[in-house]
Amino acid sequence: NAILAGDEVAGVSIMLMDEGLDTGPILSQEQLPIEANESAGELSERLAALSADLLLRTIPEWLGGRLQPTPQDENLATYSPQLKREDGYIDWANDAETIWRRVRAMNPWPGAETTLGAVRIHVWEAWPTSPAETPVDSEPGAVLKIASISTPDGPRSALIVRCGDGFLGLLEVQKEGRKVLSAAEFARGERELIGSVLGQ
Repeated sequence: NAILAGDEVAGVSIMLMDEGLDTGPILSQEQLPIEANESAGELSERLAALSADLLLRTIPEWLGGRLQPTPQDENLATYSPQLKREDGYIDWANDAETIWRRVRAMNPWPGAETTLGAVRIHVWEAWPTSPAETPVDSEPGAVLKIASISTPDGPRSALIVRCGDGFLGLLEVQKEGRKVLSAAEFARGERELIGSVLGQ
């Protein structure tokens, strides 16, 4: 997954079929930048639109004999394994940026997941942050406070969680079986949330 790997671009390829898995020669390729805070679902939608446009441009060129297939370099090929539910589990000992990428990469499926006590919590949107007056001696997963942080969409309320290195602001979360809530809405319904430790 390009988002999980921290790649800055993603792309699509139009290729000829052969007996292997995605091993045929390439007819055309195009890439686009991965936007800040873009989820896997949002990126997939943009790549699908790009694929359709590229295919419409490629077919006439191929049928007209104006394209020369390019063999793939097997040494550069990688395969993305099928995601499992446990791939979404958040390890708060990781640094904030790594966890932030996991939140984006696992949205919409299987979803980035942690626990609050015995209850599963999905984290649907987050943003790395460095809030003022935040204790640095807390343990990873500790919910420190709710605060306004700067995001690409402007200031937003976030639950500030300590990571192995840095802090992550949780923007949208969902208790298992409930609806998705903003950080502020979620905090109002959890009286003992601040000071608790996620993932224990």
